[in-house]
Amino acid sequence: MQASGQYQEAERVLLDAFENHTDKNDTFALFVLQSLGFIYLNSGQLDKARQISQVLVQRSIHSGLALMKLWGYWILGLVCYYRNELEAGREYFTQVYENRYIAHISPFRDAVAGLALLHQIKGESTEALQMVETISQFDLEQSGSEDNRTQSLRARIMLLQGDLENAGNWLHSLPELIPDQPFMWLEEPNMTRAQILVSKYRDTNPQLAVKIIDTLDELADRTHNTRFKIQILAMRCLVLDAQGKTSEAERVLGQALDLARLGGFMRVFVDLGKPMQAILLRLARKEHSTEMIRRILTAFPDPGKELANNEGLARSMQLPKS
Repeated sequence: MQASGQYQEAERVLLDAFENHTDKNDTFALFVLQSLGFIYLNSGQLDKARQISQVLVQRSIHSGLALMKLWGYWILGLVCYYRNELEAGREYFTQVYENRYIAHISPFRDAVAGLALLHQIKGESTEALQMVETISQFDLEQSGSEDNRTQSLRARIMLLQGDLENAGNWLHSLPELIPDQPFMWLEEPNMTRAQILVSKYRDTNPQLAVKIIDTLDELADRTHNTRFKIQILAMRCLVLDAQGKTSEAERVLGQALDLARLGGFMRVFVDLGKPMQAILLRLARKEHSTEMIRRILTAFPDPGKELANNEGLARSMQLPKS
């Protein structure tokens, strides 16, 4: 229902089911809360996702159902990551990581991805790749080969480390057609594919990136997935900007910021690096700066240095002019 645009109806069905269920701590009730968490995530409502997941964790602890508690920690970790609450996100992801044989494999895999990204954000490149190898070993134990999401995560970490060549090599292993299935996880291979194409070819062959972005955009629209729509719009902005379509790039980025504002999404923009930072700074210098833009800019590495040539903006963000 949510993926077909009936978000409010889906929310009401689940809330009614929970309210009318006698035992609020049994497996059925906890699955209802988990389902609400997914709906709030993909609708871009991070505050509601946080609230419902906190209830899921509390009731799972009361009932002794550790599996469902770890689903709750995973959702809380995602919320914190997207909102740039990095230490809290690390704590939640670590709870899932340390219970690898209790957690469902999908949130465990995604929690490892979150921890790898958090290491990379802190500049801990070796530790980030070690986390990738952790999930690689887990894959080998379970099935004898690496999962595509593990390979995708490795490529994403390489991209963030500036190793475009090795990140790009992974692209050759992917099928040309993108599976027609909804996006759910922090590490989605085709989102990573698009990000690599944007970084590697946006200046030399932007049509490679545009083609996949168009496909992802259509899928996000068709499944009403606000969480990933924000990221897709942000990547499209980078390609348009590289093509010299400045006004259109800023318009598309404005759409992404409008969608992001409701949930407080920040990492979606920061993870796109200096090209995204430059466009946000340009918007800010044109006096289109909003509280949302200022908050995102402060999350980039060394924001004071980048703002050195804009004393007024630096003052408004309470940053020293370097």
